[in-house]
Amino acid sequence: MNELVVVRTDSGERPVGFVQATIPVDTGPTEIAWVIGVPWQGNGYGHRAASLLMEQLRERGITDVIAHIHPDHTASQRIAQRLAMEPTDITIDGETLWKGTTPEPTRG
Repeated sequence: MNELVVVRTDSGERPVGFVQATIPVDTGPTEIAWVIGVPWQGNGYGHRAASLLMEQLRERGITDVIAHIHPDHTASQRIAQRLAMEPTDITIDGETLWKGTTPEPTRG
């Protein structure tokens, strides 16, 4: 099952990218991805959208997530780190597999 959400600027006028989750039908981690256009990178859109996606996944009972990130893509690595994901020693098609868990719900 795939879920895709378009990311827009703060004013909502223009799409700048997307986040997506591929939820397996069996047990296993959910694969997440984020893509933000280069002109809008560094403005927090990727982190904010990926954080919201992680929260929605947690609400659905999903805890384990993975992402594939190219070793030269520092912007995506920073987003993954801010999501408390960690790189593994696994490389698939030139991309490093990162693992993480969705955040515990906040109380109050």
